Amino acid sequence: MQVLIGVVFGYFTTFCNYLVSFLPTPKHIFIRIVMALISIVFVAFGIFLYMPADIMPLAGEGTMQAISSCTGIAFPKVKIAFDVSMVVVSLVTCLICIRSMGSIGVGTIISVVCVGVVLGWVTKLFGKKRDRLLYGAEASKKEA
Repeated sequence: MQVLIGVVFGYFTTFCNYLVSFLPTPKHIFIRIVMALISIVFVAFGIFLYMPADIMPLAGEGTMQAISSCTGIAFPKVKIAFDVSMVVVSLVTCLICIRSMGSIGVGTIISVVCVGVVLGWVTKLFGKKRDRLLYGAEASKKEA
């Protein structure tokens, strides 16, 4: 099922890129960083909402969830480590194969750490409320 979900997610991403393709690409680095920070918040909040609902996760988040469950390490910390390792692998591959950083830029470097950090903050601020909505009385018993 994760393959099917991955394909659907890929098509949705392509469709969303098409929807905003008419917008001009900002030239100023400050505007690009602000846009990256806004998207980091949206991505972190999306992960915060869909992971605990036990909906079919994408392969990356599913792997991170399994590592978190087996090791007892908080999911946001696993996310940071996993994302950093994936970017390092991508960077090394790009440097070996195409002798440049490819599409790894400032936004990628900022995002790789910040999504997990923001996810941790959002979970700390809203996690109990989310869990009460999802699990009802069971969440209240865990808190007690």
